[in-house]
Amino acid sequence: MSQNSITRRTFALTSIALIAILATPGLVLGAGKAKTMSAPDLTVGTNRYGVAYVYGGNRLFTYTLGPTGMRGWIWTQWETYNSDTSTAGKPWQILVTSVGTNTPAAAAGILPNDVILGAQAGGGAVSVFTNSARKSLGWAIGDAEATNGILRLLINRDGVGTNQTYTLQLKLTNLAYSATAPYNCPKSARILADAVNVISNKTFSLPGARPGQAGGRHY
Repeated sequence: MSQNSITRRTFALTSIALIAILATPGLVLGAGKAKTMSAPDLTVGTNRYGVAYVYGGNRLFTYTLGPTGMRGWIWTQWETYNSDTSTAGKPWQILVTSVGTNTPAAAAGILPNDVILGAQAGGGAVSVFTNSARKSLGWAIGDAEATNGILRLLINRDGVGTNQTYTLQLKLTNLAYSATAPYNCPKSARILADAVNVISNKTFSLPGARPGQAGGRHY
């Protein structure tokens, strides 16, 4: 793998990790810690539904899954938290906790409580993750956006006898992180511009603010 490729992948994963932490409501390191136990196989029995009660205890502690429109729960070892290794435990799976409307995931037919088992850019059969699901998904997203934006996910759905492959069309195409990202990087600039556009069109409110006051409407 070239040095430029390593740089791009490292920057992409760092960005996803920071977005996940900043976008997770109420996330404080050390709060809501998971019990010390092995990561659950979310495809077995009702394990996927027990996440909120048994396996690290809160569906609020989720990750934004890049530009897919999904948020997902990934087994995290909070007691010894490390952004590189704490989500790398077997089995390598991601539980979909929400799917935004009018997003690539929604258009593809992915549903909450689906379990992502694998991801890859482009066509062909999708293999299961063989290492960190969080990192592997990030790499697949980067590879897809560098070409035609096609991202394929291997999904386990409760009540369906076999795993199915779903195809997402991501918004960004033919854009890869430059070796100097986020500086002098067209992709970084595009992501920032899109984020500013989304945030500027949101309504924010502060507790106790009356309509017309700062924090009560579009501020």
